[in-house]
Amino acid sequence: MGLVLEGIRVLDLSRVIAGPFCSQILADFGAEVIKVEDPNLGDPGRWNSNDASKKSALFYTVNRNKKSITLDLKKEEGKRIFKNMARESDVVIDQFRPGVMDQLGLGYKELSSINKGIIYCALSGYGSTGPMARLAGHDLNFQSIAGITGCTGVPHITGIETAALAGGALYAALGIVLALYNREITGKGQMCDVSMVDGSISLLAYALSEWS
Repeated sequence: MGLVLEGIRVLDLSRVIAGPFCSQILADFGAEVIKVEDPNLGDPGRWNSNDASKKSALFYTVNRNKKSITLDLKKEEGKRIFKNMARESDVVIDQFRPGVMDQLGLGYKELSSINKGIIYCALSGYGSTGPMARLAGHDLNFQSIAGITGCTGVPHITGIETAALAGGALYAALGIVLALYNREITGKGQMCDVSMVDGSISLLAYALSEWS
């Protein structure tokens, strides 16, 4: 008996940890994950190491079981290749700030027009709508806004990337799997808009209940 996601193809545009951890989960369950990197810089997570002479162990951990390709999505050739790949794929994971992929002509609206079954997961700090949507940030920012650091004492550091891993990646993976299930029923894909802050707030169910 094969793994449950065998036959599912994922195009992963994400970097560092949140998106890569999401697609790692999908790959571990059998999905074919193709990591798409910029040909000049690649994934910055490759160099996330205390020793500048060594590549990052984190990178190899969250990118196991994946294939890889480099594409310059600012150039027409890169866009053409990516669209051709999207036609034959089930899932796209995007971790850019909201609006970037639309500006490139590779957002959900464009990709769903060439593949009605595509599931497009946009993973960001604050989600794709609202006054903070286009702001950049890091895990500690997201934890602070969500209220997690207020529960950890001083110093306000949890020791793990809670917002990226639990608030973001796990919800993204769950959303993708549910969207795949829904596609079996409806024949249609959809967009999954995942906010690391929103997901992190949900982790505080016990703490928030004490304030009710």
